Amino acid sequence: MDNFLAMERKGRDLFKSLLEDGNITKYKESTGRYNPVDFYLIHNEDKIVAEIKCRDVRYVNYPTHLMETEKLKSLLTVKDTHDCKAAWYVNFFGEDICFIYNADKVKNLRSETAYCNYTTANYNYYKTTKGVIMIPTNLAGIFIRKNGRWRNGSLKDITTFATSK
Repeated sequence: MDNFLAMERKGRDLFKSLLEDGNITKYKESTGRYNPVDFYLIHNEDKIVAEIKCRDVRYVNYPTHLMETEKLKSLLTVKDTHDCKAAWYVNFFGEDICFIYNADKVKNLRSETAYCNYTTANYNYYKTTKGVIMIPTNLAGIFIRKNGRWRNGSLKDITTFATSK
């Protein structure tokens, strides 16, 4: 399994554990290597699509998190074509911290150009210029896994939790 698929599998497994701890049992993983979303799910009777990223935990306390503008456009397109209520951009930092952003709440943020990793899986090898938005972390729903269970968290919890690891 190449690094891209390994990162995809890790993110999907983490997300499934988060969903199951939240008693969300109606979900389906997408198929295909480069599908624009990773999950389709139903939460409180609302259809939702989700894109998942695994990030290095060293970035968790940054005041903003990066999202490619093309990823945002693709996520919103799938949301609209599948008549979904929401599109989530899910970022795991390590194995125990999760930030979930609602794409509709970040879609009007200013975009900029940045020199980034070509793909998350190839972060040590290839760089390219991409359009990105920098999402303020206070726009996220935050979850922390303690003792094997996911719980709601806050930015303050993240600072304490991340420095205690």
